[in-house]
Amino acid sequence: MVKTMIYIKKDKVKSNGSCPIYIKVIFNRKSFTISTGKSISEDRWKETDNLRRLLRQDKERVLKEYLELYVLKIEKINNQIERFQEDISVEEFKLKVLGKEAEDVKPNLLAVIEEHNLHFAKLVAIGERSRASLQKYARVKELIRLFNLKTFGHENVISSFG
Repeated sequence: MVKTMIYIKKDKVKSNGSCPIYIKVIFNRKSFTISTGKSISEDRWKETDNLRRLLRQDKERVLKEYLELYVLKIEKINNQIERFQEDISVEEFKLKVLGKEAEDVKPNLLAVIEEHNLHFAKLVAIGERSRASLQKYARVKELIRLFNLKTFGHENVISSFG
């Protein structure tokens, strides 16, 4: 079951006086917030009862339709998940809503090595590891980069973990 709530962020008023519109999504008892990329003045938001009342301005009608379609998209994704009985995390659900796949956010091999090397450099700095070992890890990163470039035609390949 998925629930959505549309609201404005009054504390992030733009220079033109409009407030950004966000959607809070509750999925599997956990929530996340998505920016819609749209905005409306706080006065019009209140006057139209959060865009629920009869709207006189075309701009507001279009905005309401956009938000309804966005919520419909979220519900459609949830229905597909339920239909296929997928067991996904709230983060994976958010990625689906945003049109991204988990594959898009997997770390690439060089990023994993770089993260390791940064952590290792901190250990070297406090004297727990050798500077020579850090230099070897930096060389490994460079060799993998060159191998990828020569073999696959690009520096990075996606890792199988994450």
